[in-house]
Amino acid sequence: MLEVSLESARTIGMLMLEERLTKLLDATCGPQPATAADELTAREIEVLGLIVIGRSNADISLALSISLNTVATHVRNILTKTGCANRTEAAMPKGLTP
Repeated sequence: MLEVSLESARTIGMLMLEERLTKLLDATCGPQPATAADELTAREIEVLGLIVIGRSNADISLALSISLNTVATHVRNILTKTGCANRTEAAMPKGLTP
């Protein structure tokens, strides 16, 4: 998921996001087993990438040109698919705690 987010960040020229994702990718320890998180849509991965760098729903809405309600729906879907309790947990690499 981080690799896909990193590629997306590179494609759209989001240098700070690319830097943060690179650090997160380096911090992960080896390949992770397949999980429901692997079933995130491309848009959910984009939203998660912005959550990782600390963007609010309003910021994500502006960055992706989508409504706040749509962002909230994506965040809910991300939490459901990953089994995370909140956006902070969803933004953390597996194995690390906030």
